[in-house]
Amino acid sequence: MNDRRVRIARAYKKVCVIFLSQKSFMEVFMKQLKKDDIQPQKEKRVSIRKVRIREMKELFELKKEAFLPILKKYQDEDTNPARETIDKLCMQLSQMETEYYMIRFDEKQVGAVRVVQREEETFRISPVFILEKYQNMGIASFAMKQIFQMYQEAEKWELCTIQEEKRNCHFYEKLGFLATGNTKTINDKMTLIEYVKEMDK
Repeated sequence: MNDRRVRIARAYKKVCVIFLSQKSFMEVFMKQLKKDDIQPQKEKRVSIRKVRIREMKELFELKKEAFLPILKKYQDEDTNPARETIDKLCMQLSQMETEYYMIRFDEKQVGAVRVVQREEETFRISPVFILEKYQNMGIASFAMKQIFQMYQEAEKWELCTIQEEKRNCHFYEKLGFLATGNTKTINDKMTLIEYVKEMDK
């Protein structure tokens, strides 16, 4: 009788394990299904377009707001974009080798990216930024991928970011950028590190 109870208990335990495994699998599957469904929807809500001259003041204020937290954290007074004048922005917009793009989310201006052509097939991102309240939503990633698609002729992309900002470094690495090892010390709190991305042809 005792042996029969043991066999029943073991069988019941095995059924429970199978059920829980299936339940766990289904939970993971449904989460991934939901994620895959959400991502394209969010991507459709992100768009980029060239900055118009009449939007220069809006771009200036947007950039200032985006970079002020970095300025407060690192006190990089001489290099922080939040300290750049509107005259400098006007000069950048007028450069033949420069294009500025607004990053929009749900039709709101939430950031921007500047693309600079350095050589015939080499381009530089300088800078790309998203307002703090819209960060960690995948917006910058979608925007960068759109930029890569627009510049099919590009064989190499370059940029610099703050070495101490590990999240930023990880973001660029996920996009396929590799650190070159070249760095520039701004002050005792902040160092810039160079990244490059070679495009597959």
